[in-house]
Amino acid sequence: RWLEVCDCVLRLPGESAGADLEVERAKELGIPVYLTPEQIWAVEPEGIPE
Repeated sequence: RWLEVCDCVLRLPGESAGADLEVERAKELGIPVYLTPEQIWAVEPEGIPE
């Protein structure tokens, strides 16, 4: 149920049936799914660590 309040999802590498289900659910909810932190920083540059 936490997924419904997320701004986005960061899918880390590796096999995980549970993570794959969360990605599918996020897409159903219209929540962006990113595969790297750099993808997030491209749309939210103020979140880049210094």
